[in-house]
Amino acid sequence: MTFLQVIGVVGVAVSVIPWIAIPLVPLGIIFFVLRRYFLQTSRDVKRLESTTRSPVFSHLSSSLQGLWTIRAYNAEERFQELFDAHQDLHSEAWFLFLTTSRWFAVRLDAICAIFVIVVAFGSLILAKTLDAGQVGLALSYALTLMGMFQWCEGVIVFDNVNFSYSLDGPLAS
Repeated sequence: MTFLQVIGVVGVAVSVIPWIAIPLVPLGIIFFVLRRYFLQTSRDVKRLESTTRSPVFSHLSSSLQGLWTIRAYNAEERFQELFDAHQDLHSEAWFLFLTTSRWFAVRLDAICAIFVIVVAFGSLILAKTLDAGQVGLALSYALTLMGMFQWCEGVIVFDNVNFSYSLDGPLAS
């Protein structure tokens, strides 16, 4: 649905100012190259985050089930340190995932801002031939493009991800 909305926004802008199609081609190429790079990287980072999340919940579950035994042997400090180590590893992977998502979001915002600038300056250059309503329509649709990309940047599709388990926890392959 978002893809059709983007096509509609670009179609409206090109119908109002046909010269926008020229800078739109390099912007589209840049977008698809960035998208491809982001999806490859983000898929691996998300896999890493998922594999580091499992030991956290596994350790928490086993600690809660054996809480009386842990307290009986005064091993609270050791289990706390082990949990902190698992949590630190997971937090590193989660922060990496958030960072890659923000990296892509900044690039998408830059592409959308360039598109809005092209529409605005195209409207200024062709001000004598354009109607004010057409310019307003093209600009307002171009501005909605930024909001659409911000809502759907976090969608990642995982194909052919298999998890196998060892004694230390899950292994992604």
